Amino acid sequence: MEPYARLSAMVATAQRFSELHSEVAIIWLKRSLQQFADVPLADLCARFDLLVIDHPSIGEAVHQELLLPLDEYLPAAFLADQAVNSVGQSHASYTYEGHQYALAIDAATPISGYRPDLMQRMGGGSSCDLGGLTRACTPWADHRTGHRDRQPDELLHVG
Repeated sequence: MEPYARLSAMVATAQRFSELHSEVAIIWLKRSLQQFADVPLADLCARFDLLVIDHPSIGEAVHQELLLPLDEYLPAAFLADQAVNSVGQSHASYTYEGHQYALAIDAATPISGYRPDLMQRMGGGSSCDLGGLTRACTPWADHRTGHRDRQPDELLHVG
């Protein structure tokens, strides 16, 4: 999901929440990726009640007493559901010293895919396993190191 689409979804959710709970106002502000890296968490915590942060900040934030342990405020069943239904270790990445300090809202999830027809044409066979991938990529790697059995455009040409 594109960052702006993600923000739009968060704004819409906040608007609906405020309609149901008029005593709460949620206003989302976005920051650049550079600000995400450069602005100290302490500065943000002084200005905002709710933050989107990245997990490498958790230990530092806990030691500076910037974040509340969510497990002391949210139902255990809810946190257990989050743990089971989050991608990979996303939920656990926000656990520090036995407490949950944030909830996973997205995850970097590298994936791979392949086209059986191209794998077979490149000599890797029709299944995608490490052996097939190695057989298919070896001529390309040989080309990169000076062995010119096949040109990369021959390997990657589709048509």
